[in-house]
Amino acid sequence: MVDRVYQRNAIQTPPSAPESPSSGYPTDGDSSQSVPATAPGSYWFYMITESLRKVIVDAGLTPNHQELGRLSEAIRRAATESRVGMVQFASSAEHVEGQLNGKAAHPAGVQAMLDAHEGAIGRVSGVSVITVEEA
Repeated sequence: MVDRVYQRNAIQTPPSAPESPSSGYPTDGDSSQSVPATAPGSYWFYMITESLRKVIVDAGLTPNHQELGRLSEAIRRAATESRVGMVQFASSAEHVEGQLNGKAAHPAGVQAMLDAHEGAIGRVSGVSVITVEEA
């Protein structure tokens, strides 16, 4: 999805933003009141397409108009990856399994690990690294 494919008449450069845009909500118009329907224009389509495309690309996926699930996959990835800035946190499952793989420990994951191994942990030590030793 969202790889800049249209049925016909596409151009190779992005459209310019409207000089005097109409702000508010779209309308179907009302001919009895001489109110015309809202015309989104090419910039609106460009803006929406590029915004959706960025979600897909930022998730590490390649836009493809034949794969309509790309946007939902990108959103799923964003929702399941625990990232803050440039730090990637391990999931609770990774904490429980002891497989942080270079990811940062997170308090909720540490709690999940402690809960999962309750009774089997003899000592928990460290500030930025937790070391678990058998009881």
